[in-house]
Amino acid sequence: MPNTSTLLWIGAGVTVTILSALFAWYFFLSGEEKGLDELARARGLDGATPTFLNPTGSTYANLTGGGISPVATESAAAARAKPPRLWRLSSVPASGVSIFDAATSTDPSLIQFVDRGTGNVFRANTQTGNIARLTNTLLPNIYEAVWVGPDKVLMRQLGEFDSIETFSAEIKAATSTNLSGEIITEQKLDGKYIERGIADIVSRPEETGTIAYLRSSQEGSALMQSLPDGSEAKRIWQSAIGGWELSWPEPNTAILTQRASANIPGSSYVISIQDASVSPFITGERGLAVAARDNETALFSTYTRGILSLNLRSADGNIFLPLRTFADKCVWDPVSTDTAYCAVPSSLPAANYPDSWYRGEVHFSDTWWKINTATLETELLLSPESEYQVILDVWDPIINPQATHIVFLDALTRTPWALSIRAD
Repeated sequence: MPNTSTLLWIGAGVTVTILSALFAWYFFLSGEEKGLDELARARGLDGATPTFLNPTGSTYANLTGGGISPVATESAAAARAKPPRLWRLSSVPASGVSIFDAATSTDPSLIQFVDRGTGNVFRANTQTGNIARLTNTLLPNIYEAVWVGPDKVLMRQLGEFDSIETFSAEIKAATSTNLSGEIITEQKLDGKYIERGIADIVSRPEETGTIAYLRSSQEGSALMQSLPDGSEAKRIWQSAIGGWELSWPEPNTAILTQRASANIPGSSYVISIQDASVSPFITGERGLAVAARDNETALFSTYTRGILSLNLRSADGNIFLPLRTFADKCVWDPVSTDTAYCAVPSSLPAANYPDSWYRGEVHFSDTWWKINTATLETELLLSPESEYQVILDVWDPIINPQATHIVFLDALTRTPWALSIRAD
């Protein structure tokens, strides 16, 4: 039978073994946590744990990670490190992300987006990575936001009986007095609801400061133009047929495309804003979606016999391109007329396109490509999955006039993202 001394030595050995195992496990977890933190910082996802102690609430804390003041300004907040090339702007769903260039080429471009749940407007600095909330005016359930310049935005909601309501808002300075008697200056959304039943709406803020929209009724569709607040509205064109998608590639040219479906041949038409003349653009294509550069040139996608194709439409005719993607995922470079950028799915599950994608039944892991439409050469720009370990299904991409950034939403999570086109 072991004596007391032997039992003590055995107990001490067991204790040392347990402590050693615990220390080893602690350092292992620390190393894993450090690795995850480094990955998060590389993807722009770092930030403090959200807290309800912030007076602006948990949504704001989720967006910013608690790193800046409740209503920060560009001069007030200490900037983060330069954002990564692929940058997630918010961890919660957003609507209407857009980007505006500053007065000079040396100033940063500013990204603005609307929080989907609250209607708050946020601004992100592309040089510093600083994100600031501009407004705190509650407008819940904004499913779409169309920007008409940095300080004007059209917010789209579902009203009673599923009616579409559009709030025309302007960001304005407002002052208030707190309990201590201090005067506080904030930004608020000031505006009004314009007419109901707007099926689609677009703007050209850099050109005219006006909007074009499709008024939907039992009689069909009417193409309208007005100021952002709905005033000075005039009808440009009318059709007994509904179900159109609207784009505005040039100040005097609108393009109407029948809503894409794999089961129905669709067509696209050019309409003059000045005299309402109509001319065919692309006709008789199943699954037709169009990304037009002007009234002669466009990228368009089709879905024929189970094959998704991307094509170039130009004055010389239609040319097949070696990328299988939707024109909805493409933007034209505003600086180089022969350059376009497209997000391309890494794989395409069997489905009816684009119907299944529009309905959210399938999602993709996209890679970003650059297309030279003069030489038809393609160049891989970035693979979010392999380079950042993130899967993105690009929706509604927008490029800034200086052609430095593309902003977009992820179709699955509706979170806003920014891609720096330049690798440096």
